[in-house]
Amino acid sequence: MNVFKYSAILLILTTTTTYSFINYSDSVTTDSRLLLLDSVITNYRIVKCCNSTIEKCIINKPACSIAPRFYNFTCWLIMREDNYDAITLQLDKRYISFFGPDTFSIASSYIPPAGDAAAPIVITAYISASCNLCKKVCIPLHMAVTEGPVKGMAMLRLKPSTVHIGDRAFMAAAKMGKFWEFFLSLENVKKRLDEKFLIKKAKKLGLNTALFEKYLYDEKLIAELKNIQEEALSNGAKISPTLFINNRRYQSYKNPQWIIDVVEYEYERINSPQRGKRME
Repeated sequence: MNVFKYSAILLILTTTTTYSFINYSDSVTTDSRLLLLDSVITNYRIVKCCNSTIEKCIINKPACSIAPRFYNFTCWLIMREDNYDAITLQLDKRYISFFGPDTFSIASSYIPPAGDAAAPIVITAYISASCNLCKKVCIPLHMAVTEGPVKGMAMLRLKPSTVHIGDRAFMAAAKMGKFWEFFLSLENVKKRLDEKFLIKKAKKLGLNTALFEKYLYDEKLIAELKNIQEEALSNGAKISPTLFINNRRYQSYKNPQWIIDVVEYEYERINSPQRGKRME
């Protein structure tokens, strides 16, 4: 890659972006990685923005708001992958997460969302209590919407989507007004979630354990979980977590920083249509 061009892109990236992110552009240092980066950004097109390559979109004035995000994500990918086709496949998945035409029907739930109830963006995640990745993804997202970079921009809604006892415990805690306390309390728990452990956790959180145990086997609660499970499957959510941003399926890396990146762009698009434009 031409050093002058690379330096110019770095300058644009750092001076035109107003959102929060970890800048990975200065981590691509070897000649082979720089050549791969050059190949990707000079060929991969962002059609529903300025209908040009990542490189040209960045250089455009005014700068395309989506291109710096794709450029930064490409740099992150190149640190992990050295195959051009594999990288462009991941960019395609990310592109769908930003611009996918399909939206899905997601019903409300008595589990309260985290974050500002007036926020214009809803992150929905179908989860399972037995899924460690769910915690690794959703706990940082909870922090992001309550006190982090997307506070006021987005709310987080979790939907337990199996009838296993852990998810029944989530619903029981929600019935008793302690869903988030219960969910967050499992952050460092690696053991199998059995009834004895879950009741002990409920007691520690100050819940009425007799009522909690009753809810674990409540037919209406189990029926609600079955409804969520059917909804998740109809929306293509076959694994946990599966995420949606304003009812559009997120299909890129299940990494909180990249989910937040899409949320920030969506907020920008909603509030500044000319800067965060989406060509239809």
